[in-house]
Amino acid sequence: MLIHCFLPNDRLVEIQLTEQKSQPINLLFHQLEEWVQQNKNITFNCSKNEWKQFLQEEKNVISAAGGIVENESKEILFIFRRNKWDLPKGKIEPNESIEDAAIREVKEETGLQKLNIINPLPTTYHLYKERNQQWIIKQTHWFLMQSNSQQILTPQAEEDITKIEWCNATQQTEKLKNSYPLIIALLNKI
Repeated sequence: MLIHCFLPNDRLVEIQLTEQKSQPINLLFHQLEEWVQQNKNITFNCSKNEWKQFLQEEKNVISAAGGIVENESKEILFIFRRNKWDLPKGKIEPNESIEDAAIREVKEETGLQKLNIINPLPTTYHLYKERNQQWIIKQTHWFLMQSNSQQILTPQAEEDITKIEWCNATQQTEKLKNSYPLIIALLNKI
């Protein structure tokens, strides 16, 4: 199994999950700085058990949830945040289910009130540095959702969201020119 983690410079770290013992996962964080400077894609080997345990225990992992929201015309809802087109998502609260978090975050960030989860989508990962220079892995659980375009859209200003738009296939192609590789990869999977 192959996990794709995107770095801040839009480069890719591929984590190859194997059945046998492999490189310790904490080695990943020690090598990140060097990899970012090399500006190339990297493959890292890790055992499935160690990866699963790491995601459950590691203080450097943030779990989030979000949605690809489609309307009755099969348009997808995009948000514009920090000068990039993105999809609504956010952190999972303590004791909150992944599904409830995804719906809550989409509602908060877009103003939509009527949402239905259709099915789960692949989980994504990206790596970034906190202000304290600590590396973080953000694990985002995605869902395909359905809503209608008659609802009023309200960008969540506290989250730096300035625009929300329903986009058809042609408009999506244009928006993805100013988006994140992780979002492009996710949309290519549906």
